[in-house]
Amino acid sequence: MDKKLYKMMDWARIEQIVYSEEDSPHDFLGGHYVTGGILIQTYMPGVDNIKKICAVVRIGDTFKEYPMELMDETGFYAVLVRSLKKVRYSYCYKIYTTEGESYELQDPYRFDSTVSEKDIARLNAGIHYESYNVMGAHLREKDGVKGVSFAVWAPNAVRVSVVGDFNNWDGRRTR
Repeated sequence: MDKKLYKMMDWARIEQIVYSEEDSPHDFLGGHYVTGGILIQTYMPGVDNIKKICAVVRIGDTFKEYPMELMDETGFYAVLVRSLKKVRYSYCYKIYTTEGESYELQDPYRFDSTVSEKDIARLNAGIHYESYNVMGAHLREKDGVKGVSFAVWAPNAVRVSVVGDFNNWDGRRTR
């Protein structure tokens, strides 16, 4: 295991993800600039047939595959993409299975939240009169990726998850 990468990990937050107690997974899952590059982290529990996960990173017109390291046996993977400066990038995951197959998977944490700070302030104040435009499920396309955004207003909820075959029916993977 890469000791430098291990020391970069926020193990308290990883534990909160594992036990479904993390309330801001966007703050550290996905890709984030850190000293030395871009730290990409994902949580994929309960997937027994994974041989290898790679982050396919696009910087400019160049695509490069970076093998991700299993940092925790529960299914937490990470990779540091070394870069001397902040660069515009995008990425997806490439999953290699034990059966010799591979497929690409978009990371929902790659995209910004569809609920803005202004929306949150208006919801808190009880004056968001068009909340139906941001709450619920909405078909969207972002950076050429088609999908569904899902948002609920549940300020006192302990946990909200969306489950389906896209996350192996595990609510810890998509919150």
